[in-house]
Amino acid sequence: MFFRSKRVKILDIFCGCGGGSLGFAFAVRDTGLECDIVGIDIDRDACLTFQKNRVGQAIMADARFPPIRMHRGLFDVIIGCPPCQGFTRMRGKPNPDDPRNRLVSTFLEWIKVIRPRYVMFENVPWIHGSNYHQCLEKGLKACGYKYDSKILDAAQFGVPQRRKRFVLVASRGWKPKLPETTHASPVTVREAIGDLPPLGNGMAYQAMPNHRCMRHSKKVLERIKMIPMDGGSRSSLPRELTLPCHWRNKGHSDVYGRLHWDNVAPTLTSGCTNPSKGRFIHPRQNRAITPREAARLQTFSDQFIFHGNFFSVSRQIGNAMPVKFAKHIANPLLQTQ
Repeated sequence: MFFRSKRVKILDIFCGCGGGSLGFAFAVRDTGLECDIVGIDIDRDACLTFQKNRVGQAIMADARFPPIRMHRGLFDVIIGCPPCQGFTRMRGKPNPDDPRNRLVSTFLEWIKVIRPRYVMFENVPWIHGSNYHQCLEKGLKACGYKYDSKILDAAQFGVPQRRKRFVLVASRGWKPKLPETTHASPVTVREAIGDLPPLGNGMAYQAMPNHRCMRHSKKVLERIKMIPMDGGSRSSLPRELTLPCHWRNKGHSDVYGRLHWDNVAPTLTSGCTNPSKGRFIHPRQNRAITPREAARLQTFSDQFIFHGNFFSVSRQIGNAMPVKFAKHIANPLLQTQ
């Protein structure tokens, strides 16, 4: 590991609420150093969450138009988790022409100017092998970086969630290594959220920030109550409670599904507190999971408070990089020398 001072300067582009930054900061502190973090994101609420939790300084801006004067050596580390909507299969076939995909090139442009010592990039698996992936690696190589990249599953790194992501780490001068699996046995949903206070429909537990349930309509509650506890799915619903779109479409089978107590959760998304968006119903209670439960599944501590309205908070959590996942990726990268 090589830094010019005992304070490591980190830039997190597309920072969201700060999961990647926070994980990286924990890894830096494990080495005995401190860090100064700047995050850039276009989402006002995400920047507010980032700032108020003292992850670092958040700048609300479009990363395509740098809000700071850039020069070589300005940051030691650059993290980038660009929006994945164009690459994801969650809505069907990925869209290679989605304009947000070009933000991968924006990320590379920042690196070309600043030339940090370390780089970490994360996105959904479909980007692997795409033109965007190839251009990123080609650009890094041209700038003198050596890199390692592969698809990793966060569940193998202590995250109670099945979350496969393409991860790339790069370093100038020395070839870095991505981590090996750190957890042979997965952390389960029960271990992650089993101790949280129970809630009814639309209720909130005031002593714990963000532990509030979405208010479900009467019809949605009827559906939820008919789904078997601990891993049940919408296939158990009678026809009169099944949505017409589910008669016609056999895909997206996790919609209106319950989490399994003794397994990891599925990949959390921006709709992670809505039963109509995936397998996001509590294993034993007749409601969707709360933002606080989702945050635990993303390995945020209970002291980390999310700001914004209910749907903004859910989006921030679902889009975040799990804190423990980021830390385990950063650990071996920081040992590169």
